[in-house]
Amino acid sequence: MIRWMCGVKVIDRFLSSELRERLEIGDVITVIQRHQLRWYRHVLRKDENENDWVKNAWIMKWKV
Repeated sequence: MIRWMCGVKVIDRFLSSELRERLEIGDVITVIQRHQLRWYRHVLRKDENENDWVKNAWIMKWKV
């Protein structure tokens, strides 16, 4: 998709990192982590409720 957005073909031999810099976007892992952390902050602001499985699951994920 990034190559298509830049108008570059595989034959042109550009690195994906160069194309991401050209479009000013981060790599996939960084973007996913940023979105997960934003959601985690949202979950932490929820009211205290021991039966809230969403909050409990996220807290367990990030404490590991």
